[in-house]
Amino acid sequence: MSQATPSPMPNLIASLTMFPLGMGTSVSEQVGKAYQSIRSIDGIIVEPNAMSTIIEANSLEKIWEAVSAAHEALLQIGSQRIYMVLTLDDRRDEPHTAEQKVARMIGND
Repeated sequence: MSQATPSPMPNLIASLTMFPLGMGTSVSEQVGKAYQSIRSIDGIIVEPNAMSTIIEANSLEKIWEAVSAAHEALLQIGSQRIYMVLTLDDRRDEPHTAEQKVARMIGND
């Protein structure tokens, strides 16, 4: 995971998949630039994986800030078309983290 845990514990967990189209078969360098732009946002937790980036935050505005930063990073490198999927889990009954969700799923809670 990257960056300090926001306080209080986040109630939003997002999964963001974003990459440019038409820039070749491998776009890992471009996706890396988008990821670095997300990491520059204060007050979020960022966890990359092979298919998406998990973003944890206390507000929807922080999630949008991270998504916008990644989008802008891809535009800045000349992307003419960007594919994006954003999935959000906004849980209000109790704070939670992606790590806690995974632990519960695999029975390690």
